[in-house]
Amino acid sequence: MKVTKVQKEKKGYRVTTEDKKEYSIPYIKGTYLYKETKAFIDGGGVIEDEFSLIDLKEKKLEDISIKYQEESTKPISYKDVLYKGGDASASAIAGAVELAQRLGESNVKIIAIDDSENEMSFNDALELSALIARAWRGAFFRYKELKRIINSATTVEELEQITW
Repeated sequence: MKVTKVQKEKKGYRVTTEDKKEYSIPYIKGTYLYKETKAFIDGGGVIEDEFSLIDLKEKKLEDISIKYQEESTKPISYKDVLYKGGDASASAIAGAVELAQRLGESNVKIIAIDDSENEMSFNDALELSALIARAWRGAFFRYKELKRIINSATTVEELEQITW
């Protein structure tokens, strides 16, 4: 079986054969594909880094996306009560206020994270909605900026410097 590609891994190599199958092998004499891998390397075949810059960018974007999801939906405390964060929560609260006003009600009930119903004035509910929206917006713009920085990075070192 002919080896067509070799990538470094933590404990050996990821080897691709001519039939496009990949194997993770330790680089120890006598292991499966050892001779073929050695022949590839000795024959001048290039050993690629464990991850390419593109792979690292994809991983960094995935990590930043997860962090964005966490940050953008963090609970918001308002008058010592925790409410669900995120743009959907802000919109739902604003919608609840509008509905209550159209129905001629004088207050609106907002559900907290602990499922308690909290009656509040329209102004308080809109203030809560704005707090939630502001927190979401901050996370959203940070996420967009980090995506731009990640995509424009040209070295592994630059990528390693990028954090939330």
